[in-house]
Amino acid sequence: MNKTAAMLALLTASLVACGGSNAKNIDGPWTGALRLPDGVPLEIFFVTLTQESGSAVEVSGLEFNGSWPVSLPP
Repeated sequence: MNKTAAMLALLTASLVACGGSNAKNIDGPWTGALRLPDGVPLEIFFVTLTQESGSAVEVSGLEFNGSWPVSLPP
């Protein structure tokens, strides 16, 4: 799994956990971090989310900043 796919899977799982409400509270900039067990950030991502109609979400400005390898070992 490559770096982008892994981060998008993590982002999707995080956003699904936030669901369940009809309020439009997802709009705006979001930041997330994948940390090592000692708390050191391994990968940080920045993204802007905009809820469209229904459950559709527009993702823009996705950026990664970290030292995670491009591809992970199996």
